[in-house]
Amino acid sequence: MIDAVRWVLGESRASALRGDSMQDVIFNGSANRTPLARAAVELSFDNSFGRAAGQWSQYAEIAVKRVVQRDGESSYYINGTHVRRRDITDMFLGTGLGPRAYAIIEQGMISRVIEAKPEELRVFLEEAAGISKYKERRKETESRLADTRENLARISDIRLELGTQIEKLDAQAQVATRYKDLQDDLQLKQHLLWYLRRRDAAAEREKHSAEVARVGNELEAENAQSRSLESRLEMARAAHYQAGDAMNSAQGALYGANAEVARHESELRHAEETRSRLENQHTERRTQLTAWREQRSQLTQALHMWANRAGGAKQRVVQTKERLDAENARLPQAEQAFRSAQERLSETRSQLMQAESRLQLEQANRAHLERAAEALAQRRERLGAELQALAEPDASALHEMEARAAEIDAALEKARRALEALQAECAALQEASAQAAEQVGNAQRDHAAAEAQLSTLRQIQADVENNAPLREWIQRQGLGSAAQLWQQLRIDAGWETAVEAVLRERLHALLAGSLDSAWSERPPAKASLFEASRDAGNAPAAGLPLASKVHALDEGIRGALADWLAQVYVIEGRPEQASRAQLPAGAVLVNRDGDQFTRHTVSLHAPDAADAGLLARQAEIETLEGRCRELGAQLEARQRDLERAESERLERETALEEARQEIARQEKARHDAQIEQLKLSQAHERYRERKAQLEAEQGELAAEAEQGQASLANSQRASAAIGEEIAAARSRVETSRNQHIGAETALAEQRRAVQQAERDAQDALFGERECTSKIAEIDHSVRVIDQQIERADAEVAKLTEELAADPIP
Repeated sequence: MIDAVRWVLGESRASALRGDSMQDVIFNGSANRTPLARAAVELSFDNSFGRAAGQWSQYAEIAVKRVVQRDGESSYYINGTHVRRRDITDMFLGTGLGPRAYAIIEQGMISRVIEAKPEELRVFLEEAAGISKYKERRKETESRLADTRENLARISDIRLELGTQIEKLDAQAQVATRYKDLQDDLQLKQHLLWYLRRRDAAAEREKHSAEVARVGNELEAENAQSRSLESRLEMARAAHYQAGDAMNSAQGALYGANAEVARHESELRHAEETRSRLENQHTERRTQLTAWREQRSQLTQALHMWANRAGGAKQRVVQTKERLDAENARLPQAEQAFRSAQERLSETRSQLMQAESRLQLEQANRAHLERAAEALAQRRERLGAELQALAEPDASALHEMEARAAEIDAALEKARRALEALQAECAALQEASAQAAEQVGNAQRDHAAAEAQLSTLRQIQADVENNAPLREWIQRQGLGSAAQLWQQLRIDAGWETAVEAVLRERLHALLAGSLDSAWSERPPAKASLFEASRDAGNAPAAGLPLASKVHALDEGIRGALADWLAQVYVIEGRPEQASRAQLPAGAVLVNRDGDQFTRHTVSLHAPDAADAGLLARQAEIETLEGRCRELGAQLEARQRDLERAESERLERETALEEARQEIARQEKARHDAQIEQLKLSQAHERYRERKAQLEAEQGELAAEAEQGQASLANSQRASAAIGEEIAAARSRVETSRNQHIGAETALAEQRRAVQQAERDAQDALFGERECTSKIAEIDHSVRVIDQQIERADAEVAKLTEELAADPIP
């Protein structure tokens, strides 16, 4: 049970549940049952006072449930809601409940609490004082704060990065805004330009349209004028043709002479222009030739200058290259010396750090040993005080508790025997009560059935009398309280039909004080009235009269019955013809079926729908009324028997409950005595165990103190040796540092010398390349000028020949 409680509260160690794994809590099956796929335990806690913490305080009852599957997955529920294991742990913080809390007392738990070290005992005390939940919350809050700080640091970095990006985006946004404004302005200006162009085009189109119209009009006028001129031209052309033929012949001769003169004049002008052009070209070419020759002379001088410079530059390149090689050759030696000095410095520093680390370890070890020695001394004092204060429990109290437990066991056994006797009596009384209840139920059913049948017959009799107009007439006659004839009659069994067949509607006859008043108003239906009379009259007997089967409850109706039943005799079955022939005049025979026979007639009876079975029903009603009274009396007797049985049963059950309560009190007293006895036994056992434990711990602490003193002395000697080693190491570090500084300075000087030699070599190389480039450029220019001079000489010679060949002086 305790393992189940511990498990449902979140225990995750299989060893604490005496198993190898969590799957051991699931039923693995047996010979008669199959294995299960999961295990579940549920605990219900009363929270009517709302002491539960958190959101569960509003529930009057809290159900905690744990379910584990074969795959090892555990699920936790609180009031059917799926929660985390942490939620269950948090809910029980500070209550002493939990997988490893002090409220679960198991075997050896008290001993563990007593033997617990101060640190372990502090956990129990904090849990009992309700501090553990605040420590847990503080731990959780600190963890959240640490996470929050990390998140804030990340957010700060992100904010800075985003700030930089925002600045860039702001600049881009400003550019984009400026671009958008310019684009909008450009679009507006383009629209305006398009509008102006469109407006100008429209105006130009209108202008041109007007111009086209004007020109069209002018064209029409010109066309008309042209047509008139054409007609006149045709007439003049004919005359012209005639005069033209004569003129053409004269002009032909003139044109020939003029053409010859023009040709000679053109040739003269061309020759003059050609000579002038040749003279200009000759002068220009000679001027260019002189300039090019001067320029070639200058380029030749510059070429000699740059050639001299190139020789000096090559010499400087060789010199700087040799110097750079020499400086580079000395650089590895300086670097090697620097690395060696650096390695020596690192090694001496490492040795110094190792010695300082060992010294710190020894100092920490010595401080730990001193604290341990102090703690051992305090613990020895505390154990000595506890051993002196340890008191041996009273043995007489244990014997008294054992005797009291024996007395309680005897009283409990007696109470159990009394309880068994009361249980047997209660069982017998319950059976008797059940039988009485069954008899009451049967009586109630019989009485209810009889009542229902009686109510039905009464309703049928009432329906027979349901003639409203006739009832009003009876009321007006003052006969509303008068009983009808059939209500005053009692018929022998079996002859009701015969009486109904003879009397018919007279069964409803009413006893009237005076028959004379009946003639004042005729009834709306058949009605019969009779006066009270006890005179039955005398009639000759022709057999057993029907009146002998009819008994009147009121003597006043005998006279009316005598009149109506006179000469009516009863017969079984059907009479023979001979017996009917012997009947006196007016005599009637009637059988049980209501068939009537006279000397000369036979009337076969058929039930009237309204009055059929009226007398039989009345007889049955009277019989049922008697039976209902009898069944009612039986029902009351059965109910009284049931009440007596229930009363006795309740008395016995009360006594049984009192006996159970007495047994519960005795069991509680026995449980309390056993607990007290167990406490006293455990107190004796704890006293012996604690005394032995304290004595053993004192011996162990003494040995630990001696060992601690020896370790402390060794630590002090080791610290002194390490101190001397540190002083020597510091001296070596200082020497190595000076050497390292010297090597570093020499290496820096050498690197600067190499860099200077590299710069000088680079400058010499650049100077040589510049000279080479200039020489190549000047050489190219000289070749180009030579080609120009050669072409100019050829052109001058050619122009001189052309001028010499020109005939014009």
